[in-house]
Amino acid sequence: HVKTRCKELVLSIQFLLCHVIRASNGEAVAVTDDEIKEAMKLCARKEAVLAEPASAATLAAVLKLKEAGKIRAEETVVTIITGSALRDLPLFSDPGNEVPFVHPGNDAEMLAAMDHYQQ
Repeated sequence: HVKTRCKELVLSIQFLLCHVIRASNGEAVAVTDDEIKEAMKLCARKEAVLAEPASAATLAAVLKLKEAGKIRAEETVVTIITGSALRDLPLFSDPGNEVPFVHPGNDAEMLAAMDHYQQ
């Protein structure tokens, strides 16, 4: 049983990705929750995109494969980033720093969150 915040990945890997990886002679790499969190921050910093953890896992994997020399600097790699990290904002905070929660469709909470991060 895999312990991770990215529950969506577990089922996807078990039923679809393993087949595709084998059929294409591809490779898979495991990433940690900390690596995913750092990829989320990198994506936000470089692209202004708040990627949800399961999507940021693809970026974390690319970074790990590049570091291992499996992806060369001159190669082009595309990752698919879907979803939004609005429900995962606490992952961007340091412990003890309160993060505003935004319920879907709640404009007042969204404005409060925007004010919080513009300070």
